[in-house]
Amino acid sequence: PQDRGTAYRRHHPSPVPAPMSETQAQQAFISEVAPGARAAQRRYGVPAAVTIAQAIDESGWGQSELAAQDHNLFGIKGTGPAGSVPLPTQEYVNGQPVSTSAAFRVYHNVAESIDDHGRLLARSGYYEQAMADRQHPDRFAAALTGVYATDPNYGASLISLMRRYDLSRYGTPAQGQAERAAAVSEQGNPSIPGIPAPSPPAASPCSGSQLAR
Repeated sequence: PQDRGTAYRRHHPSPVPAPMSETQAQQAFISEVAPGARAAQRRYGVPAAVTIAQAIDESGWGQSELAAQDHNLFGIKGTGPAGSVPLPTQEYVNGQPVSTSAAFRVYHNVAESIDDHGRLLARSGYYEQAMADRQHPDRFAAALTGVYATDPNYGASLISLMRRYDLSRYGTPAQGQAERAAAVSEQGNPSIPGIPAPSPPAASPCSGSQLAR
């Protein structure tokens, strides 16, 4: 496909008119992604809560060009089952955003994107630390920082989303109980690695860098 000439900006999706309120649209997106996230958890062990949070963060609630046109919810680079699309993007290098371009995977549907994401995390050696913490979604998310994405706040952004929308309810009961207990114990303790002091999360996905896979 030809370069569309528009940057892939997961946190600045093109405005799309929606008949639903923001809350309704957000819940509709979560409901769309949740079945595939649960299936990926059963098949690959990737926490469903993290998968949903990444889908929200990477795709701007499904409204990014890459998600809407190419069914790529996670900003995964390379060639997908339906090919690839070249798009400008940004990476963090030495803490500074740098403009570049990359080929991103194209999928036939959302389910294919979610399954590929689970397979990538479970079978790529880059994510061994995250997979070792798969029973603890918060730790899993924190372990993705600097590996899945170059954004130094990536894990904290995912954790914020998981807590704001109670995404742990889509995982196993044990995971949900563990993360709710962790959320309570961490209040007032800003020194936990990978998790900043609690603050009110933004209504939209947090800003950050583009991805380096």
